[in-house]
Amino acid sequence: MNVRRHDWQGRSRGKMVNMKGCGTVRIFPEQVLIRNLKVLLVEGEYDAIVGNQLGIPTVTWTGGATAWNSDFDHLFEGKIVFLSYDDDAAGQEGESLVANKLRDIESDAVEVNHLYIGLPDCKDITDLSQCKNGRIALSRLKEELRGWPVPITDSPSPSKICPTCKRPYEKK
Repeated sequence: MNVRRHDWQGRSRGKMVNMKGCGTVRIFPEQVLIRNLKVLLVEGEYDAIVGNQLGIPTVTWTGGATAWNSDFDHLFEGKIVFLSYDDDAAGQEGESLVANKLRDIESDAVEVNHLYIGLPDCKDITDLSQCKNGRIALSRLKEELRGWPVPITDSPSPSKICPTCKRPYEKK
């Protein structure tokens, strides 16, 4: 079980913190990655939530900018992944690390998408959603990602098991 909460008192550097003994690095929201061939991978749960609210299939790791959990590698196989981490030092480091990991597991395509160039007050998806030029950039990205859901069938392949629910994934 992965239990996380908002650090409302600001005692840690991160916005979200794990409850003691209940935190592992996971994909959030996992179903978005499973059901889409094209996804946007961002830094942070808030950005993933905002992206999905805007209609962009968006996922994140629940462990910070440089987080990765190899148990989820198979979920990225054959996916087209756009990366848009925060426009800061930690985000650039994480984006580079994650791009290399994705190339190692043979995602069909990895595109580092710098949506923030020329937008001085925008460092992440949440910031972009609040300014006109940022919304235009997000709208273009949404069009790029649209229309590629994975068809769900009744005959999943038993070769790959979800680490969360222990059910088999469908074979592509």
